[in-house]
Amino acid sequence: MFYFQQKMAYHMDVPVGVQFTEDAINVIGKMNPFEKMEYQHEVVNVGPGVLTTAPKKDGSTFDINVGERFKYTMSEALHGRLVEESILSGDVAEIKMLKIDGYVNYSIDKKEGEGKPIPPPKSNGVSKANVNGLDYGYRSVKDRDTSKSDEIKWGLSMKLAVEICASDIADIVGTEENPKEVQVMDRVALYTHNLFRLANHLPDFLETEAEKPAPEPSDKNDDEDLPF
Repeated sequence: MFYFQQKMAYHMDVPVGVQFTEDAINVIGKMNPFEKMEYQHEVVNVGPGVLTTAPKKDGSTFDINVGERFKYTMSEALHGRLVEESILSGDVAEIKMLKIDGYVNYSIDKKEGEGKPIPPPKSNGVSKANVNGLDYGYRSVKDRDTSKSDEIKWGLSMKLAVEICASDIADIVGTEENPKEVQVMDRVALYTHNLFRLANHLPDFLETEAEKPAPEPSDKNDDEDLPF
């Protein structure tokens, strides 16, 4: 399966039409080597044409034809927009990377009523134990453990987010434009993402705290603080 990520030098103003194969809110993010959260959405290219990946270090690129599945790597900002748009499995949208006032932004044109049955993955003659070109779907035991760890963190983050929001439901006032149910879902999504980010940074925080020198014992007699 191909991996695709929009790059400013190659995909600015290029329409990326895709059909989503899972609900956006269920996609689990991972920390990349640059300490940024990334989200990989499995999607189907629905046009308007072939998608070409940005060149690798050796200059090679890959074409993703209409009808082919691929992993769409997204930034936290773009993924958050999809969650706000309540993108669900089967939804179709056209996404463009834009530059507005010197800043990168994205337009998301959700195609209402264009959702179709999701085409099954094309068979490539590889055994079922080989997923995405990798034995059992993982590059290594460490990759497997990291993936499982992220899934656990995400599940716990969502559970805690639901518990937090449950206590606020009575205070949320819905409107015709922004119903109460939508506000609750948006709040759960926001809390889930923030708690997940916190969980990913916790090991580094604990390691830093462990490296701090222990406070030196005081020579002062505690009895001196007594009022008698």
